[in-house]
Amino acid sequence: MKKLITHYEIFSMILLMILTLTSGCSAFTSKPLPQSSFNIVGKEQSYEAKIFSYAWGLKTEYGKSSAVGTQYDTVTVPAKSKLKISFNPPPKKYGNVHEIFGEDITESKTIEDYSTGITVPDKPGTYTYNYNATWDEGGVAYVIRIKVEE
Repeated sequence: MKKLITHYEIFSMILLMILTLTSGCSAFTSKPLPQSSFNIVGKEQSYEAKIFSYAWGLKTEYGKSSAVGTQYDTVTVPAKSKLKISFNPPPKKYGNVHEIFGEDITESKTIEDYSTGITVPDKPGTYTYNYNATWDEGGVAYVIRIKVEE
Protein backbone atom coordinates (compact mmCIF):
# COMPACT_ATOMS: atom_id res chain seq x y z
CA MET A 1 0.00 0.00 0.00
CA LYS A 2 1.41 3.41 -0.91
CA LYS A 3 1.65 6.07 1.76
CA LEU A 4 0.76 9.57 0.72
CA ILE A 5 3.11 12.35 1.78
CA THR A 6 1.35 14.81 4.08
CA HIS A 7 1.51 18.57 3.70
CA TYR A 8 3.49 18.69 6.92
CA GLU A 9 6.16 16.34 5.57
CA ILE A 10 6.55 18.45 2.44
CA PHE A 11 6.77 21.59 4.57
CA SER A 12 9.43 19.96 6.82
CA MET A 13 11.51 18.82 3.84
CA ILE A 14 11.43 22.25 2.20
CA LEU A 15 12.18 24.01 5.48
CA LEU A 16 15.18 21.79 6.21
CA MET A 17 16.56 22.27 2.68
CA ILE A 18 16.24 26.05 3.00
CA LEU A 19 17.77 26.07 6.48
CA THR A 20 20.66 23.92 5.30
CA LEU A 21 21.38 26.10 2.27
CA THR A 22 21.18 29.33 4.25
CA SER A 23 23.26 28.08 7.18
CA GLY A 24 26.42 27.68 5.08
CA CYS A 25 26.66 24.05 6.09
CA SER A 26 29.90 22.16 5.89
CA ALA A 27 29.34 19.24 3.53
CA PHE A 28 32.10 17.14 5.05
CA THR A 29 31.34 16.99 8.73
CA SER A 30 32.11 14.21 11.13
CA LYS A 31 30.24 15.89 13.97
CA PRO A 32 27.35 13.86 15.38
CA LEU A 33 23.79 15.15 15.15
CA PRO A 34 22.97 17.60 17.93
CA GLN A 35 20.72 16.28 20.65
CA SER A 36 17.76 18.09 22.13
CA SER A 37 15.96 17.46 25.37
CA PHE A 38 13.30 19.08 27.50
CA ASN A 39 12.44 19.22 31.14
CA ILE A 40 9.42 20.27 33.13
CA VAL A 41 10.33 23.59 34.78
CA GLY A 42 10.89 22.97 38.48
CA LYS A 43 11.73 19.28 37.98
CA GLU A 44 15.25 17.85 37.66
CA GLN A 45 14.58 15.05 35.16
CA SER A 46 15.32 15.63 31.47
CA TYR A 47 13.68 13.83 28.52
CA GLU A 48 15.20 13.26 25.09
CA ALA A 49 13.44 14.68 22.05
CA LYS A 50 13.10 12.42 19.00
CA ILE A 51 14.96 13.48 15.85
CA PHE A 52 12.33 13.58 13.13
CA SER A 53 14.40 14.68 10.13
CA TYR A 54 17.70 16.36 9.32
CA ALA A 55 20.04 17.65 6.66
CA TRP A 56 23.50 17.36 8.22
CA GLY A 57 26.50 17.79 5.96
CA LEU A 58 26.01 15.29 3.12
CA LYS A 59 23.52 13.20 5.13
CA THR A 60 19.79 13.76 4.82
CA GLU A 61 16.99 11.84 6.49
CA TYR A 62 13.36 12.84 6.30
CA GLY A 63 10.73 11.48 8.66
CA LYS A 64 9.37 8.21 7.29
CA SER A 65 5.89 9.06 8.52
CA SER A 66 4.14 12.07 9.92
CA ALA A 67 5.60 13.54 13.10
CA VAL A 68 2.46 12.45 14.94
CA GLY A 69 2.96 8.86 13.76
CA THR A 70 6.63 8.75 14.79
CA GLN A 71 7.28 6.14 17.48
CA TYR A 72 8.69 7.51 20.72
CA ASP A 73 7.82 7.75 24.38
CA THR A 74 5.06 10.02 25.64
CA VAL A 75 5.95 11.97 28.78
CA THR A 76 3.20 12.64 31.32
CA VAL A 77 3.15 16.23 32.61
CA PRO A 78 0.84 18.19 34.92
CA ALA A 79 -1.64 20.62 33.34
CA LYS A 80 -0.38 24.21 32.84
CA SER A 81 3.25 23.21 33.51
CA LYS A 82 6.11 24.70 31.49
CA LEU A 83 8.54 22.79 29.29
CA LYS A 84 12.05 24.12 28.74
CA ILE A 85 13.82 22.93 25.57
CA SER A 86 17.61 22.68 25.41
CA PHE A 87 20.19 21.65 22.80
CA ASN A 88 23.65 20.08 22.93
CA PRO A 89 25.48 21.91 21.43
CA PRO A 90 23.51 25.18 21.28
CA PRO A 91 22.32 26.00 17.74
CA LYS A 92 23.30 28.92 15.57
CA LYS A 93 19.63 29.68 14.87
CA TYR A 94 16.44 28.55 16.61
CA GLY A 95 13.30 27.68 14.66
CA ASN A 96 9.71 27.91 15.82
CA VAL A 97 7.84 25.35 17.86
CA HIS A 98 4.64 24.02 16.30
CA GLU A 99 1.88 22.40 18.34
CA ILE A 100 0.34 19.81 16.02
CA PHE A 101 -3.37 19.00 16.12
CA GLY A 102 -4.85 15.74 14.93
CA GLU A 103 -3.27 12.58 13.61
CA ASP A 104 -3.03 13.74 9.99
CA ILE A 105 -1.23 17.05 10.69
CA THR A 106 -3.72 19.18 8.85
CA GLU A 107 -3.54 21.88 11.50
CA SER A 108 -0.83 23.29 13.72
CA LYS A 109 -0.26 26.33 15.88
CA THR A 110 3.09 28.13 15.83
CA ILE A 111 4.55 29.14 19.16
CA GLU A 112 6.84 32.00 18.14
CA ASP A 113 9.14 32.34 21.14
CA TYR A 114 9.77 29.40 23.40
CA SER A 115 12.94 30.68 25.10
CA THR A 116 11.10 31.14 28.40
CA GLY A 117 9.36 27.77 28.18
CA ILE A 118 6.29 26.29 26.52
CA THR A 119 3.18 26.39 28.70
CA VAL A 120 1.31 23.14 28.14
CA PRO A 121 -2.48 23.15 27.80
CA ASP A 122 -4.70 22.77 30.85
CA LYS A 123 -7.00 20.34 29.05
CA PRO A 124 -6.01 16.68 29.57
CA GLY A 125 -4.91 14.86 26.45
CA THR A 126 -1.92 13.99 24.27
CA TYR A 127 -0.06 16.82 22.52
CA THR A 128 2.69 16.72 19.90
CA TYR A 129 5.27 19.46 19.32
CA ASN A 130 7.69 19.81 16.40
CA TYR A 131 10.61 22.23 16.35
CA ASN A 132 13.89 22.75 14.51
CA ALA A 133 17.24 24.48 14.76
CA THR A 134 20.31 25.04 12.56
CA TRP A 135 24.03 24.79 13.07
CA ASP A 136 26.90 25.45 10.63
CA GLU A 137 26.68 21.78 9.57
CA GLY A 138 22.94 21.77 8.82
CA GLY A 139 19.46 21.62 10.31
CA VAL A 140 17.62 19.16 12.54
CA ALA A 141 13.89 18.83 13.30
CA TYR A 142 12.74 17.28 16.58
CA VAL A 143 9.46 15.96 17.95
CA ILE A 144 8.21 15.62 21.51
CA ARG A 145 4.91 14.19 22.71
CA ILE A 146 3.37 14.85 26.09
CA LYS A 147 0.30 13.59 27.91
CA VAL A 148 -1.30 16.27 30.04
CA GLU A 149 -2.96 15.10 33.24
CA GLU A 150 -4.86 17.18 35.76
